[in-house]
Amino acid sequence: MFAPAVLLRCAASPSAVRRRILVCLVLAGAAHAFAANDPVSVEYQVKAAYLFRMAEYIEWPSSAFAGPGEPIRIVVVGADPLVDILVATLAGRKANERSFVVEPSNGGDEVEHAHILFVARREAGAAKKLIGALKSRPVLTITEMPGGLDSGSVVNFVPVDNRIGFEISLGTAERNGLRLSSRLLAVARRVEKGAP
Repeated sequence: MFAPAVLLRCAASPSAVRRRILVCLVLAGAAHAFAANDPVSVEYQVKAAYLFRMAEYIEWPSSAFAGPGEPIRIVVVGADPLVDILVATLAGRKANERSFVVEPSNGGDEVEHAHILFVARREAGAAKKLIGALKSRPVLTITEMPGGLDSGSVVNFVPVDNRIGFEISLGTAERNGLRLSSRLLAVARRVEKGAP
């Protein structure tokens, strides 16, 4: 079974530690809620929960949206099961006052309009090209493959002791004009701070 991997840094104020623990418990709860399902479904349900929480801890520049009512557009390349799971997980939910729209893609024009782009491991060969086409644009790019951060993604899901963790490239996020909350950074397995 998969469950989120969590790393807490102890050199923080008690209130910061409480907030981090709360985030960790929410993520861990999402993982255990789906234990009866098949492994692929469980994996994508955990990742869908992560995507929702990540959207709450990302600040996009105002230029990323046409207006205050525009939803957060999630485009998924190469992981059709994740599309249905995301639609179910995000139904009726909002992050920073924005609803969600989820759509599958084969790497076509939909990618250009993404706020969040998820590239599945089976598309590893195309990841660098897809992500490169969005270089310096305010898009949260997410992969799930070895060396995903090297392909230019901001977030890469990684297995950690039969759990799902994630690593972050802070340099890539900054280059893309995204601000990541310290709460999100606190639960990442690894944070690359250098220039992308």
